[in-house]
Amino acid sequence: MISLKYLVNLRPIFPPLRSISRFSTISSEFIPQRKFNSVKKLAYENPKRNQVKLSNLNRGTIPSYTFPEFTIKYDAQDVVNYAKSTIQVGSEEKRLTDPKDLKFGVLPTFMFPTISKVMMDLCNQSCVDCLDFKKIVLAEVYLEVYRPFPTSGEFRMQPKLEEFVDKGTHDLAYHHYFGKDANSSPLFFAQCVTIELANGGKGGSRTSKKAIFAAPPIMPPPEGKPDAIVPFKTVEMPPNFNFEFGENELKRDIFEFHNPNQHYGPKPAFTDKPNLHGRYYWASAVHLMLKQFAGGDVTRYKRSRVRFTSVVHPGDTLEIRAWHREPRIFFEAVNLNTGKLAMKGGFVDLIPSHPEH
Repeated sequence: MISLKYLVNLRPIFPPLRSISRFSTISSEFIPQRKFNSVKKLAYENPKRNQVKLSNLNRGTIPSYTFPEFTIKYDAQDVVNYAKSTIQVGSEEKRLTDPKDLKFGVLPTFMFPTISKVMMDLCNQSCVDCLDFKKIVLAEVYLEVYRPFPTSGEFRMQPKLEEFVDKGTHDLAYHHYFGKDANSSPLFFAQCVTIELANGGKGGSRTSKKAIFAAPPIMPPPEGKPDAIVPFKTVEMPPNFNFEFGENELKRDIFEFHNPNQHYGPKPAFTDKPNLHGRYYWASAVHLMLKQFAGGDVTRYKRSRVRFTSVVHPGDTLEIRAWHREPRIFFEAVNLNTGKLAMKGGFVDLIPSHPEH
C-alpha cells in the first residue's frame, strides 16, 4: 500500500498547469508538407491572421504574431527511420522497427525533427530584431503527449514564439509548439527554451511572466543511489563531414539518418569542434528510460523535461543516472568524456501500466 506520507511528498511534483484551452489559438489554415528538408524555408508569413508582416516585427511584438499551422504526413517507414536514425534503436526492438509487430508504436519524441526544422527556420527569419541562429543554444526542452501517435497518418503543428526574457548577458526565448491530430484534437505540447548569447541588456523583462508556467519546474533527483545507471554512446560524425551541404543532402527526408540537420550543429564560437543537438540525445534518454522502467511501452509516456548544462560532442558517451519514484523517473546525465553534467533536473512521467501488464 502507498503511504499517505509518500503521497504528500509527491504532491509538489505536479504543479497546476494551464488547461487544454491553450490550443484555442491554433489557426485553421495549414500547409501540406510531405518531406521537410532545408532546401528552402517554409512559408511563415500568415497574412490571413495578422495585420503586420513578419519582417516588421521585433521581440516586443513577435509573441502576438500568429504563425501558420503545418500538416506533417508520415507513414510507418518514417516511424522506423526516426527510431533507427535519431534514437539509434537496433532491429531487435521489433515494437519500434517492425511495422508488422503487434506492438509496433511511435516514439513520443517523433515530432522533434519537424520542431527542429521549424525552430531553425524561425531563427533565420529576416526581421528587425529576429533570433540569430549562429548564437542560439538550446537550454531546456519539455514535451507533453496527450495520446500515442498513430503509426501512420498526419499531425498538425503550429509554432509560437511565446516570450523573450532579457537576462542581461543573453536573451531567453520560449518557443511553443502546439500539436493536433487529423481530427483537430490536441495531441502534444512542446516547449523549447533557447539562449541567444551576447544579445541581452536591451531593457526587456528579466523574468518570465507567462511561458514559465506552461511546464512543470526542473527538479533535483531524490537523495540516495540511483535505481539504474545506463551509459550510451552518442552518434559519431562520419569522416570528412562538413556543413557545406549540397542539394542532394538537403533534400533527404528529415526522418532519415543522413539528413544533415538530424544530429549535428555547426561548430559554435565557444567550442573547438561541432556539437550535438541536445534534443536528440535527450530523446535517446527518454527511450532508454521507457525501456528500463516501462518495458519499452511507448504508450506509457506522459511528459518529460530536462535542462542542458554543457556541450556534448559527436561520439561522447553519456551516463544516465535514474531514480524511479512511480509515476516519475528522475534522471541526469554525465558526459564521461569531460566529466561534466550534460543534462540535469530531468524527469519522465509515466502513465500507470495497464492491468494486463
